[in-house]
Amino acid sequence: MVSLLSLSLSLSLSLLKKKKKKKKKKKKKKKKKKKKKKKKKKKEKKKKKKKKKKKKKKKKKKSVRQLHFINEKTL
Repeated sequence: MVSLLSLSLSLSLSLLKKKKKKKKKKKKKKKKKKKKKKKKKKKEKKKKKKKKKKKKKKKKKKSVRQLHFINEKTL
């Protein structure tokens, strides 16, 4: 009788452990997915920033060129 009880207990314990492991795995997977999404968003933001910077640089260059042109005209 006691052995049966202990057996069932050990079985239930092992089952519980397995369930916990599965849950952990699922959580890990979810975390990974979230991380990937965050990384993607960050990359997109960086790209946008780079584009903006490039545009600004172009504008600055243009303005300097124009200034030179104007200076030459006035001289």
